[in-house]
Amino acid sequence: MARLIINRLTQEHPQHFYYQKSIDNTLKFHSQLTKETLYLDAELQLQQAEGSSVVPAYASTLDALAAQVQEDLTIICRSADGNNWLSAVHLCYPNHWSAEEKIGKDFATIHAPVAGMEKINRRGDAIIHTMITHKPMVRFAWGLSTDTRLNHHPQAPPGVSVSQWQGRSFDSQHPQLYLRIERQVIWGLPEYEAALFSIRTYFRDCGVVKKDPVLQSKLYAAIQSMTPESLVYKGLVESKTSILEWLNES
Repeated sequence: MARLIINRLTQEHPQHFYYQKSIDNTLKFHSQLTKETLYLDAELQLQQAEGSSVVPAYASTLDALAAQVQEDLTIICRSADGNNWLSAVHLCYPNHWSAEEKIGKDFATIHAPVAGMEKINRRGDAIIHTMITHKPMVRFAWGLSTDTRLNHHPQAPPGVSVSQWQGRSFDSQHPQLYLRIERQVIWGLPEYEAALFSIRTYFRDCGVVKKDPVLQSKLYAAIQSMTPESLVYKGLVESKTSILEWLNES
């Protein structure tokens, strides 16, 4: 996975990342974004992070590489008997889920709380097979938030109320609503029976969206069509009506 990440970053963004390989196969990876230089041994294990002021210090190569990019990273592995599990997570911007509750679980268990996933979960093994063996894929997922905070870990930090932390309290008198869009990339490594899954989060102001008649009608229809289970999962049960009324206002 470290080799995959390094190769993609240096090939796709050479203005930001480059590496040098020595005769003894050790590697020096540099990020122009963080001004850090990672020294890796022949097995790509992290030896030193020059220029880093991160506390605590990077725990591994994956930790150090993940901190160079905006995406959160997860790794799915599959054993010879076909079982799959989430083997690694580097998570800074969770959307109402936590690494500690997902790590080590299989695809179906991880996605069990997601509304409308029952049929997909029954095909969990086939989906994992596709993730690992097929060409890289890009997909998008969306939800609604009343703030642009990236970190929505299920557990609120000390001193912050749960309602404030969740970012799902729509106030029609002072409306703030955003599309929270995740760009998800799946990159399989069939030779290692594993896949890398990355998530990058974007926000789009629904106040701007509602000014475009086409986008407004699509968003209205999407919210209107949600099942009761989806409304619960996305935290919209109490605010659906007021959000739809606000979207219809001129």
